[in-house]
Amino acid sequence: MFSVTDETTKTYYGEDHFYSFDEIEILEDKFYIKVPNGTMSGDLETMKLEARMANASLDITMKPVGNIIYNGGSGIFSLLGIKVHQYSIPNLQTEGTIKIDDKSYSISGKSWFDRQWQQTTKSMAASAGKFRWTWMDLNLDSGEYISLWSVVNLETNVENSWATVLHTDGSQTVTTMESLTENQFDYWKSPVSKQNYPTKWNVKLPEIDAYFEITASQKEQEIVSQFINKYEAASKVEGTYKGNPVSGYCYVELVGLFD
Repeated sequence: MFSVTDETTKTYYGEDHFYSFDEIEILEDKFYIKVPNGTMSGDLETMKLEARMANASLDITMKPVGNIIYNGGSGIFSLLGIKVHQYSIPNLQTEGTIKIDDKSYSISGKSWFDRQWQQTTKSMAASAGKFRWTWMDLNLDSGEYISLWSVVNLETNVENSWATVLHTDGSQTVTTMESLTENQFDYWKSPVSKQNYPTKWNVKLPEIDAYFEITASQKEQEIVSQFINKYEAASKVEGTYKGNPVSGYCYVELVGLFD
């Protein structure tokens, strides 16, 4: 999956592809994944990423800086009854090039690397109408990084929401979050998939005295897929943390049924 949001021109490109194992290369002795539309490789010192699609390409080198987030506290948590492993490196110093519509740009900045894996006994795609989840990575100008989840089982109508906060001193806190279902607004209905996605959210973390307003930088940021349609949105953050104003940016991922 590869997507690009151009916040200047309000242009969005996104694609996902599913490949058979005879089309890809994965090494067992080191981190190296090669697929027809890109390559990801490296280690915890330096990572390289290349990705291509019809209207854009990316070639970057990333160097991790600082601490790791162990989502859920230990890096293991339950998601819809499935044991999920996830760690995040929220600060990678990044250099490289991006090409959009045949024009190349030199880029530099920060990247967020997220590694998640789980073992399932049946395809999540077959259950796409039975759940939805929201994931966000908040990058705050106060120096905190937050990985948050909201998972809704649509068969039981039960929502599980929490956040993992990486503090500036390297410690982390797992904290409860008020329901996102009751705090999401400004819906955009996809003309292609007919999914009805929220594009604004109020994130409330009362245990750590934090409140954030998340706004998608533009409404149309959907990747239409042959299996599970997804909303993958560059977004802006404004709010307060421990009584002090903060701002930042984040990436919002919506997967499952948003009707």
